[in-house]
Amino acid sequence: MYVIEKKSNVEKIFYDDIYYMEKDDRYTVIHCRNGQKKRVRKAISEVYEELATEEFIRLSKGFIVNLRHVMSMQNHRILLRNGETVVVGASKLTEVRKQIAAYWRRRG
Repeated sequence: MYVIEKKSNVEKIFYDDIYYMEKDDRYTVIHCRNGQKKRVRKAISEVYEELATEEFIRLSKGFIVNLRHVMSMQNHRILLRNGETVVVGASKLTEVRKQIAAYWRRRG
């Protein structure tokens, strides 16, 4: 699970509830089930380092995706279980394709 700590509260988000994360200036926006969005005042690189699982991969400097929710990848676009699409950076394209295929093979 990922833990968000703020001055006034602490909140946990189960990895399975996270579809993807995106950079938004000095924040990282976590896109969750039911359309919920959580903002964390951390760089996306810092959030990525805090994720204690191999199920999240970087798609570009601005996106992280949860492999559990990837349904397909075509060209530079990844289709997620909730119907949303995210774009893979050109420099990461081959690496991301290999990571998705390897994850699917491991999970059966």
